[in-house]
Amino acid sequence: MKDFVSCKRSTRTFAQPIQHLVSRKRSQEEMVGFAIIMVIVFVIILVFLGFSLSNSEKDAVESYEAESFMNSMLSYTTYCGDYREVYLDVKDVIFRCYENRTCVNGNESCDILTTTLKGLLLESWKVGANSSVKGYSLDIIGGEEVLVTLERGIRTNNAKGAVETIPQRGKSVEVRFIAYY
Repeated sequence: MKDFVSCKRSTRTFAQPIQHLVSRKRSQEEMVGFAIIMVIVFVIILVFLGFSLSNSEKDAVESYEAESFMNSMLSYTTYCGDYREVYLDVKDVIFRCYENRTCVNGNESCDILTTTLKGLLLESWKVGANSSVKGYSLDIIGGEEVLVTLERGIRTNNAKGAVETIPQRGKSVEVRFIAYY
């Protein structure tokens, strides 16, 4: 028994690794805690980015609506015919109006253009207090001259629009459409 008690080496070597293991365990716990905090911060950042991106996607969709309307409107066939008895689309009638030309049936191209655009706007954009669209504005400008201006409803600070410049035979006409939400 005396030999067993006097053996300091076995106790000391055995006790030293236990203290070292306790120190390692504390370090590992701190690292795990830090990792958990980093994951929480990352999730918060992802949620914030998700909300930010969802708002800009909505804006893009609204702007896309205005651009789609503009493209469809310019391709719409009117009741203005040319000498070949072919009915012209809005884009061609805009240039006839710009050049003060009449249609084959004798009607003024600017009158047909205005009537056609009014009908398209009334059918496509429902304006009102209970509607998401509060108003709209359409301007067609050739050079320095305003060919057509159509407005309905009220103007708000929340607006989406589209602008298209149409060149033809050395001339250019700008079509501006704005929808107010």
